[in-house]
Amino acid sequence: MQNRKITEELKNQLNRLAIENDWLSRSLKISCAALTAEEAIGTPDQMDYPIQKGRETMLEVTFGEHRGQAFTREVVRNRTYTLHEVLALELDSDWKRAVLIASANAMFTAAGCVSNTVHCRNKGPARCAEHLSEITQNEKVALFGLQPRFLEKLNQLGEVRCVDIDPDVIGTQPDGIEIEPPEHTRELFDWADRILVTGSATVNDTFDRFLDAKKPIHVFGTTGAAVSFIRELPRYCHADELAEVAI
Repeated sequence: MQNRKITEELKNQLNRLAIENDWLSRSLKISCAALTAEEAIGTPDQMDYPIQKGRETMLEVTFGEHRGQAFTREVVRNRTYTLHEVLALELDSDWKRAVLIASANAMFTAAGCVSNTVHCRNKGPARCAEHLSEITQNEKVALFGLQPRFLEKLNQLGEVRCVDIDPDVIGTQPDGIEIEPPEHTRELFDWADRILVTGSATVNDTFDRFLDAKKPIHVFGTTGAAVSFIRELPRYCHADELAEVAI
């Protein structure tokens, strides 16, 4: 179990959940759709989120009445899968991993295992950042995956360094903090008191390294819902309570 990739582990856990709920014997459909930036996060005051700049796409899966999402940097194709097809996917691309992860998020929600699987909108992402003081103060925090409002708030609460995989972001200095390349990951593990990692790391296949970080870790965002559950990792996400924040 320890040597298995987290996405393979998630697939096995999803298969177990499907058997327990008798989902495999039914003709269940999993519908995948690409959301526009406005559909995904509404119209925040600031326009510096990766999805607004076209660097990410939100994949949304509908399973019955339940929804699950996953950010991906690959082009999202609208289509419908059977559960058997999802469980048979070779997890060799961001797209296929996103389908599995969004599907797991929707189905684990259907089973009552997780919540917060639909991204908050409008002022929600900024409001979410305000809750960071509940998990960290006066610490050195390594932020993996740029969320601009998180970076600003963490800079107020203590020391922060940030790593991102986007070459267009690396080297920029939002809020005066230089965004560092993935090659600095191990250095930040040693430097940090606490780690915040985007759930999107499961999609881009970089998440496994964080399981050995030996530092307090929180997985943030909607993408990491099911993975956080199966690994019993603390999760930072206020999506449900902030889902339709408009003012």
